[in-house]
Amino acid sequence: MELAEVVDDHVPRWLPEGMGLVFAFGPGEDSFGGAYFADIGCREIELWFWDSTDIGSGEHVDGWMVSESGPHDCGNDVLGTARCIDYAHVVDGGHIGVQMMGISRGEGDRIVRSIPT
Repeated sequence: MELAEVVDDHVPRWLPEGMGLVFAFGPGEDSFGGAYFADIGCREIELWFWDSTDIGSGEHVDGWMVSESGPHDCGNDVLGTARCIDYAHVVDGGHIGVQMMGISRGEGDRIVRSIPT
């Protein structure tokens, strides 16, 4: 399956002010590819298209399974150590995984709710 077939318009319709697409990437290990969004403050959103439909279990937001990492499980040179928010949603051909760092839970929920599934 090609990345374009899986993406099938499953991209955010809303991002926080100042965030934009940095790059998109093609297939990798167990994934069809994805996209990376960021802002000048190094807040990050990684969007992956996986070939598996296993998204685990846990809290849900409008069909998205949500998990949060520990307070020091993510990090970058600018933000330092942080908590990440991970979202997953099954779609035709696999699932979408979204990981966010430096994004509030409210903004994260709004971002994934803007992605057509």
